[in-house]
Amino acid sequence: MSQRVDSWSSVLTEDDMYYLRENLEVEYDLGPADPQGQRVYAAQSNMIDCLVPAWKTDEVESYVQSFAERHGLKIKLRWRKLEGGVAYVGRGGGTIVLNRGCNSGQWIPVVEGEHILSLVLHELAHVLTPYRLRKSERYDPRELQPHGPEFVRCYIDLLAEHIDTSKVVAAFEYLGVEIGPECEYLPGGRPRCS
Repeated sequence: MSQRVDSWSSVLTEDDMYYLRENLEVEYDLGPADPQGQRVYAAQSNMIDCLVPAWKTDEVESYVQSFAERHGLKIKLRWRKLEGGVAYVGRGGGTIVLNRGCNSGQWIPVVEGEHILSLVLHELAHVLTPYRLRKSERYDPRELQPHGPEFVRCYIDLLAEHIDTSKVVAAFEYLGVEIGPECEYLPGGRPRCS
C-alpha cells in the first residue's frame, strides 16, 4: 500500500512545489462534474510522469492482461490513433484505449512504441474504481466524479506497486486533492476498505 504523508512540505522540494503550482493552469479545467480533475492531471504531468518508467507495447499488453486476471475483471486493451488515453467502464471490467504509436507525458517525451506507465495506470484506475465500492453503495458511473477521491485512491494503490508513492501523495495533498480511504482488493475486484 502507499505511504501516508504527514506533511507535503517535508517531502516536496521548492522546485516540486513551483512546478505543481505554476503548471496547474496549463491543465484542462474539467468543470463542476469533475472538480479534482485539473489538480489530478497537474500532479500527474508535473510529478508522477517524472517518477515512472516507460514500457514497451508488449509490456503494457502483458501487464493489462495480468491486472485483469488478478482482479477478476474483463479488461479489453485497444490501440487507436488518439492523443492520450481513455477508459470505458463496463459490467465486470471495461476497455482502455491507448495511442498505438506511443503515449508520453505532457513534459516527458517517449520514443515510438513506448508508453509512460502513469497513463496506463491512470486508465486502469478508472476501470477499477467502481469495483472498490461496496455493493450497498450501488455504483452508478454517472454519479461518481471521474477523478474523485475513490479514483485517486485506486490510482495511488496502482502506482504503489511500481514506485514509492510518498511524493505522489504529497503532490496530491499540496494541490488539495481529496484521497479516498485505503482498500485491499479481493478477487473479482471487491474491496475491503478501512
